[in-house]
Amino acid sequence: MMSAAFILSGAYDSGMVWAMQDSSREERARRIIQWSRDNRTWTGNYDFFETSDLFEGPVTQMMVADPMGLPPLITREEIIKHILRSPKLVQRMQHAGWLNPLPDLGTKESYFARDEAYRAFDRLLKGERPPRLPSEPPLKSGEPEIE
Repeated sequence: MMSAAFILSGAYDSGMVWAMQDSSREERARRIIQWSRDNRTWTGNYDFFETSDLFEGPVTQMMVADPMGLPPLITREEIIKHILRSPKLVQRMQHAGWLNPLPDLGTKESYFARDEAYRAFDRLLKGERPPRLPSEPPLKSGEPEIE
């Protein structure tokens, strides 16, 4: 519970409340770096996104800002290739509001902010799952969760 003094001090705003719930940039970077170091094989399931723990080695400011070495604006295809491995997962994240394309940049492809992609990826690494799309049939036993 927040004290009235905290709220009245002007330090409170809705963005700050969200930031308290979200991982810090360094914590997010350490989680992503550790996941990158854990060599994995794509399974089509969410277990691909499990990570052992946070990276405990030293991190630079550059690593905190960009733990996977991606450009500031990335395409849907780059998100699939370098981070999520699944077009279906990108669709689910977009539908859930975790990942939104930038407004029209006058190009044929949609672009996404790297930081937003990292935030969505961090949610997966922490165990959150975007809901299945309304158009998807129910998951059958033995089928991959994602595709």
